[in-house]
Amino acid sequence: MFQKKDFFSLIILALLLNSCICKHYVKSDSLFYKTENLNETDSAVVKTISPYKSKLDEEMNKVIGYCDVMLAKEQPESNMGNWAADAVADRAGFYSKKEVSFALLNYGGLRIESIAPGPITKSKIFELMPFDNMLVVIEVQGNELDKVFRHAVAKGGWPVSSAVKLTADASGKLIKVLINGEPVDADKTYNIATIDYLASGGDNCDFFKNKKQFATGIFLRNAIIEHVENMNAEGMKINVRKEGRFVFEK
Repeated sequence: MFQKKDFFSLIILALLLNSCICKHYVKSDSLFYKTENLNETDSAVVKTISPYKSKLDEEMNKVIGYCDVMLAKEQPESNMGNWAADAVADRAGFYSKKEVSFALLNYGGLRIESIAPGPITKSKIFELMPFDNMLVVIEVQGNELDKVFRHAVAKGGWPVSSAVKLTADASGKLIKVLINGEPVDADKTYNIATIDYLASGGDNCDFFKNKKQFATGIFLRNAIIEHVENMNAEGMKINVRKEGRFVFEK
């Protein structure tokens, strides 16, 4: 079975292969002279790495699921963001064994502009989420959610899961927020699925600092990959749309 530690070893080896192309220079009387052009990679290195690189390519090019629509990154809401947030809510609930109230991601965490309809490979998810962000669940009191949503509004709109319906005016003022069809309860504790970067205060999310946090030990991208694989195993394709989760009234 292809293990996580094997995967990272393959990545290191692939990087070593690419690092073998270089030029050597020597200095003489304040001038530099090129002595050797090593455009030809060391044959011993190539021979050593080739089987690992092939295994890496095979793993990364593996089709894990299918998409029926173009996924596009947009603000304040996008079908790509909706899909990613829903996947996070699903997997975070599974890993933490907690009832997730909703999921929240930052817009900048999605690193590509679109995913075309058709087969989706592991490498595409790595392009979408290249950082080693971990999936976490944090506890936030209802009376503090106003800060969370006002921040997301100020940022132009962040991906939220289907439990959230948020409306703001053109100036960025919150008009209405519903979670699972209900107004926010100031006395209730909400479990928010997100990434450790935001939970630690990244992207100016200081309001998340020092909150009770449940670590899943799972990389965000691995959770997304697993979600897509599970859908594929059930014969389901990704088919999401914008549905008014994050609305700015004109």
